[in-house]
Amino acid sequence: MQYAGLNKSNNNLKMLFACSVSLLLLISITVYSFKIIFFNNNSSGVYNSLLYVQVLNKAMPIIEVTTFEEESMAEAAVTIKGEVLKLLGINMYNPLSIIGKEISFLSDLTYEFTGTGEVKSDYVLDTNITPFNLTDSQITTDTTQSDNTSLPGDSSGNVVSAQDPTLKQELKSEKPQVLIYHSHTEEAFGINGANNKDPQKNIVAVGEALKNELENTYGISVIHDTTVHCYPYNGSYQNSRKTVENYLKQYGDFDLIIDMHRDSVYSKANVTTRINGEDVSKIMFVITKKNPHYSKNAEVTDKLMSICDNLFPGFTRAVCYYNLGTLYFNQDLSNNAILIEVGAHTNTHEEAINSSKYMGRMIAEYLKDKNK
Repeated sequence: MQYAGLNKSNNNLKMLFACSVSLLLLISITVYSFKIIFFNNNSSGVYNSLLYVQVLNKAMPIIEVTTFEEESMAEAAVTIKGEVLKLLGINMYNPLSIIGKEISFLSDLTYEFTGTGEVKSDYVLDTNITPFNLTDSQITTDTTQSDNTSLPGDSSGNVVSAQDPTLKQELKSEKPQVLIYHSHTEEAFGINGANNKDPQKNIVAVGEALKNELENTYGISVIHDTTVHCYPYNGSYQNSRKTVENYLKQYGDFDLIIDMHRDSVYSKANVTTRINGEDVSKIMFVITKKNPHYSKNAEVTDKLMSICDNLFPGFTRAVCYYNLGTLYFNQDLSNNAILIEVGAHTNTHEEAINSSKYMGRMIAEYLKDKNK
């Protein structure tokens, strides 16, 4: 009887130990999962705190009015379902991510959601398999068969000059006409990575190229602000808003205020065109509908689109509409404020720079008509 009691006691201790270990393991997995979902950075550097807000709003709808703002979600494509599936290695925008776990060939294919705005609510299957690191020249070759071959969206035979010297005016230094800035200052292209701190290798270089084009070719005075606004990333528009407000206080309104970005689109053919024999990053305008200046901002965007469609068909992708955006993307500060996406991370740096000539003429044509 004594030995039976000891065995029973030992069994109870073993069971208790096993249960304790299982509970600790479960707690560890839960804590780790919580950390991954809510506190780790995603690929764009945005903290997933907005996901936590979504969870609270689902559990306690009464707090939604006080803590949830639609504009905060504009650029954070974060969902509860998406983050849970991510833990399992499944990309909800990439059905092939499931099959790819079993068939390695398919894991190299991308099936990517191209954006969050109305005009980009479609899927693009990109079957360009790139298992090696490519140079800029190799990336360009991948989408161009010959010097006479136009990429999708280009109007073949387009030989309209990128520049028009007859539009040149006398440079006025006392009152700048155009303000260029970057809410996401470190966005970059091609082999320079999706983000790069070197202003010679990111979107700042494109802004500088546009400034030089406007001043040197057309005599249009430009302020190009190179302030780094993206720390923290989810405070980018708050930071850039202060910059724009300071310039408006100093100079009054500008003829054009441009927040210049680059997009994230995995199909390079969708964001690249060929004009006058050179590969060029397409541009896209982004606008917020509930912005108090929406009608005026839309008027500016429509005129710029019309100029491009007339001179350089295929250079513009479309207009992407948000309801609120993040702080209206600062477009509520001026009738003349716009946001331009220059290509995407799949473009080369050179292609993005090439687009500055065509943006320069677009703006020169617009300002000539505006200031008549």
